[in-house]
Amino acid sequence: MLFHTPIFAAFLIASAIPLILYLIFKSRKRDSSLGSIYILRKLVQSQKKLSEWKRYVIILMRTLALIALPLAFMQPYFPWQMRQADEFPSSPASSHRIILFDLSQSMSASFGTRSKYNSAVSLCRQILASASFPGRVDLLSMDGHSLPVTLNALPITPDAIDQAVTALYLTHSPADFETSLRQAADLFRQSPEKNKELYILSDFSDKNLRTLSAMALPSRLLHASGVRVFPVTFERPDSDNFAISSLTPGTDLVLAGQPTIFSITVGYYGSKPSAETLLTIQNSSGDTIFDQVIALAPGEKTIEIPLSLTAGEETLTARLKADDYPADDVIARSFRVRSELNVIVVQGINIARGFDNPREWLRLALHEGIALAKGPINDEKRNALMTAVPEAQRAAMQQRITAQEEAAFDRKSGDIARTVVVNANPSQLSTGLLRDIDAMILLDTETVSPEAVVAIIDYATRGGTVILAPGPTARPDAFNAAFARILPIDLANPFRDQIDPETYQQAVVEKTTDRVLHELEDARGGNIGSARFYNWYTTVPNTERLGTSLLLSLSDGAPLLMEKSVGRGRVLLWTAGFGSEWHSLVVHAAYPLLLTRLLTVAAASVQFPLNLRPGEPIIRPVSAATVRLVAPNGTSHIRDSVWSDQRGYIRFDQTQQPGDYAMHLDPQDDKSITWYHVSADQEESDHRAIADPARKQLQELLHADLLESEPQLIRAVGQGYEGGSAATWFAVTVLATLVCEAWLCRRFFT
Repeated sequence: MLFHTPIFAAFLIASAIPLILYLIFKSRKRDSSLGSIYILRKLVQSQKKLSEWKRYVIILMRTLALIALPLAFMQPYFPWQMRQADEFPSSPASSHRIILFDLSQSMSASFGTRSKYNSAVSLCRQILASASFPGRVDLLSMDGHSLPVTLNALPITPDAIDQAVTALYLTHSPADFETSLRQAADLFRQSPEKNKELYILSDFSDKNLRTLSAMALPSRLLHASGVRVFPVTFERPDSDNFAISSLTPGTDLVLAGQPTIFSITVGYYGSKPSAETLLTIQNSSGDTIFDQVIALAPGEKTIEIPLSLTAGEETLTARLKADDYPADDVIARSFRVRSELNVIVVQGINIARGFDNPREWLRLALHEGIALAKGPINDEKRNALMTAVPEAQRAAMQQRITAQEEAAFDRKSGDIARTVVVNANPSQLSTGLLRDIDAMILLDTETVSPEAVVAIIDYATRGGTVILAPGPTARPDAFNAAFARILPIDLANPFRDQIDPETYQQAVVEKTTDRVLHELEDARGGNIGSARFYNWYTTVPNTERLGTSLLLSLSDGAPLLMEKSVGRGRVLLWTAGFGSEWHSLVVHAAYPLLLTRLLTVAAASVQFPLNLRPGEPIIRPVSAATVRLVAPNGTSHIRDSVWSDQRGYIRFDQTQQPGDYAMHLDPQDDKSITWYHVSADQEESDHRAIADPARKQLQELLHADLLESEPQLIRAVGQGYEGGSAATWFAVTVLATLVCEAWLCRRFFT
């Protein structure tokens, strides 16, 4: 038995008052006996002994009344007793319950025979159903920005429970414990209810609780308000989850028939030192093009896989072996696979012939796809290539020719993408000429007309890429004046007046986050660092334009390749020329690979992306007047095309939900589908449970233990509840004993 006001226990000492008074006032007279009244005295003494026990009964009644009276004021009650194993205790009168619900994606992971989310919803239903009148219940998502769902009509009907639970759907927002606790503290502070209870339904993953110090203040506010906190965890200590978070070659466009390095990021989040999973990749036709068992230690690993795709729009789907959290086991990405690249090369007057003209080196690099498609290099061409390069560089050229012949032997005609080059001089540049061009290279071009600059800017603004490569004879002042509006930085005189073959620099990738450039550092990418640069244009200090970044530099830090954003496109500045006068890159395998990668990225930037981040719009040029888009949740949206620049375009902005979006170019035809993919945040993949000592710190902040099962929660809640009040029984006891005492006195002594 428990008491609300045990301070009244001090009055229990008063129960001895009747006995004490009886003993004090008990008569003990010593009279001398007279012979005449001897017989009468004996009779009186016998009657006195007979009534002694009656006095003790009356004293007992009075004592019981004085014991029961303070006990009644102590407000005794019995502890709560569980009647059934799954019975959730009903809330007492004047109770305010708040349920914080973790609706992050990690709650979709399996938990026993159900998911964490379904288990939490089932428990939430019990908490809502056990709320009693008068009182209040608030249901609040832990995303940090949602408003609470308030239920005042208690008890809550099954229909109201169904309606409230329907609003609990998983989102892509992580659990924000700090903000959620602050919201709960504010609601409790404004609440007039006497009993306050906070239920936290979450998996309490370690990644969401790495800043426990931020929870200290709201936890203190809850404790000061007398709130009882019940954190229920749906963690799985033995959970081993694999996640695939990216599948990309660096751009949304690849070249047909050419092996392209795809980077796949796979993570393992578990307690084992290492674990294995199966990775498979399928194309649009459902054919498996990659299948391999991979072993991972805890953390993320990037796997590079060379893949060759056929022309068209190809959707690749990468899958991992099914595990506890299926949401991150599959990723789909779409790519445009081009069989042709359209490039315009603008060159100033250069009468040099053969390999003395950088245009020849550029022709070989850009037409490598055609050369491979047509077959091996003949003897005449081999001799021309070998005699055109210095003796020290012939070994590298021979290696490159051999690699081309081997590749040509293994491939059929037409399998490899080719580059369609349009040659022009600076005076021919116009907006019409640059239409449908994937990239533009200005080779040995020192000056252009203002009208040409306007055409170049218009081309870049619409997503085009312009590569500026001034030759050794260019005048920096004239070059800077002509391209002032698009230059990343102003050029100065060459670094050396004369070339010393023994003095050179090497290329260094500065933008390490650029996968396309980073690939060139590897041996498979030609190892651009092995080329020698004997001379280059220096730059004018403090002339770097806004939005400029350094992509490649030389070993002494001098800029080699710089980039400036212009609208949707960009301008690249190459400071060492594309010929063989200032460097040996032209005879290295990295030279055609560098140009191919730059042109591929350029062609990708002209097109609107197929793979997006949440919130980025879907834009596509179409010929149809109307298209239909189907979102990941299955809802259909009809959009009319808008004409601009003599083309029809579709724009769809409602891409906040990650997943796969299907665009039906013919609304009535379910087969003409183009896929768009909005990437999901895979941070929820790491849902490993919080571990000691952070677990102990969390429990200290909340002043409660993490409850791992429903019976534990029921017992914890019931321990603070009353099973039944005994005050009434003690009050009745007081009244009964007093009535009994009065009756006995009247019965025995009157």
